[in-house]
Formats: sequence, C-alpha cells, structure tokens
Amino acid sequence: MKRKYILFLILLLIIFNSCAQDSIFADIAVEPPPIDPRIAGSSTNIVIFNDGVYMASVGSNTIHVYSMDQWNTFNAGGRIVGLAATSLKLYALIYYGDDRLDTALVEWDGNEWTTIDKGDANSFSIQSIYGTGERLFAGGRTGNSWDVFHLENNRLSRLISNSSPLTGAASIGSDYYISTGGRGIYRASSPGAPIPGSETNVTGIINVNGTIAAVTWDGRVLVNTGSQFVTRSEDGANYTGAMAVYTQGNRSFLLIGVQSSGNYNRGYRELVLDNGLMPTDDRRPVIPGGENSSVSPENKSKYEASLARFSVHYIIQVPGEPLIFASTSGRGVYVLRDGLWNAQG
Repeated sequence: MKRKYILFLILLLIIFNSCAQDSIFADIAVEPPPIDPRIAGSSTNIVIFNDGVYMASVGSNTIHVYSMDQWNTFNAGGRIVGLAATSLKLYALIYYGDDRLDTALVEWDGNEWTTIDKGDANSFSIQSIYGTGERLFAGGRTGNSWDVFHLENNRLSRLISNSSPLTGAASIGSDYYISTGGRGIYRASSPGAPIPGSETNVTGIINVNGTIAAVTWDGRVLVNTGSQFVTRSEDGANYTGAMAVYTQGNRSFLLIGVQSSGNYNRGYRELVLDNGLMPTDDRRPVIPGGENSSVSPENKSKYEASLARFSVHYIIQVPGEPLIFASTSGRGVYVLRDGLWNAQG
C-alpha cells in the first residue's frame, strides 16, 4: 500500500512538472479570467464623436457608446456594416435586409437617422467610410472598379476615379489625405495622382500630432515630409491599418494593429514617440511589454495569452482617459485598463 502511495506521488510530480513546461498550460495560468465581451464578434470601425467612443458588432442593430465610464446603446434601424465620424456628425453604413442588396449611408443628428443621397455613387456599392476633420469619405465598388467619394452638399460626389479600396483618411487643418489599399495616398485638394512614395498597399493613415503617418500591409511605416512619403521603418508583420496615438502621463506611443501568422504574433506593435511626435530616426515598432511600454512588464505574459492571439483591426484611446479599445477579428472588443488587456465586459 505504501509503495502504491509513493508511485502515485511520483506520477503527480511528473504531471505537474510536464504542465509547468507546456506553453499551453502556462498560457492558461496567466490568461486573464474570461469575460463575455460587450461588443462580440467582429467590430465595425471604432470612432470618437462628441468625446464618446462609438462601436458596434458587424451585422447587429445596436450601437454602443462609452463616455465618462458609462455605457449607453441606441438602435441604428438596420444591420450595421460600418461607422464613421467627423467633427460635425456620426455616420453609418446600414443594410436593411430588404430588396436593396446595397448598403445605405445615413447620418445621425442626435435624434434620428437621415439617409444621404448617393449622388455620383448611385451605381456603386459603398464598402467603407472614414471621417476626419469636417469631411466624410466613402469607398465604392462596381464590378472590379473602385472609386472614392466625399460628402458634398448632402450628397456623395466623386473625388478619385479608378482608385483601389479606401482604407483611411486623416487631416491637418484643411489639408486632407486619403489612403487606398493599392494605389497609395492622395491629397483631397489634388486627387489626380497618389503622393510619391506612397504607391503601395496602404492599410491605414493617421495624424500624429502634426505629422501624417501611414502603414502598409508589408510592415512599413510611412511618414509625409511635405512633397512625398518616406519609409521610416520596416517590420515583418502585416499591419492591418489599425492606428492610434496612446498617451499616458508623459509617455506616448503609436499603436499599430497586426495580422500575422502564428498564434502569438498578432495583437499590435508600438512605436515610442518623442514627446508625442514621430521620431526622426528609423525606429522600429516593437512588441508591447518592455520597460517603456503600453503594457507593463509584469503583464506581458497576460497580454501574450490574450490580445496577442488575435488580429487587431481597429484601435483607439478614450478621450481624456488612459483606456484603449481594440477590435479583434471575431473575438470581440478588448480594453486596456491599468496596464492589463481583457475582453470588455
């Protein structure tokens, strides 16, 4: 009997030692407790409007709003495909599910939705919308042809013909930039040809405190120098186009969403900024969790066991708060709170 007891203890020691060396069990040990996400599945664009953060699950009727540590919801009247916001209004792409196979572009005035005249985009299916400053841009497709439109006099007017899919918009004052996933980046004031140095698969664009920066699918960070874009750094990751400036105290980072192969090579990368400005050297974005990072070193393993497993397609900081929302592909919206990532409950 004593011999059997000793053998049983030895077996337990072997099992525990094996588990300690198995990355799967290690991941389970450090993974934050599961929380059902408030915004499940794949999220639409996450946008800021009137200091609130607006988001929705693709295909749902409900828009979720976070502001001042409070959540509210309201109905969009149809299945939501995308969101966008300017400094003036909130916009949505809605599929009503009736005989119209196309989506409708609608605007919210705080009380009701109003459908926008498609104008020049009448024969196009609107695929994406982006707002920046006071202007709204829409990417449309008909067959194999892509055009970019902008909202002008309450209707969509053609801005760029024979472009490629619209992937983002950014502005500095009255100067507007539009990124496309194949043809590069255009100026709205002179949309005839892309800006030199940007003729590549641009997936996202952002104003980093006075400098227009963009990222590409093949892992490059582009910076506008005035007359052209230059490659500031290169990485092996596939940048999704998710971009946000994150500020916490006297530290600031450019966060860049990633979709790469491997279970632990996704999430996002971060580029340390110089007093909030884009660095002038060829600094590369790095994996979070270092000494100077949006993720504290003690929480790095928890980040790797949670958000780093999923592709991040939208990311944004809550105005006036040290909180970041990140939209994953099919796994809901995550939030960074007190240096720790977890599903938003």
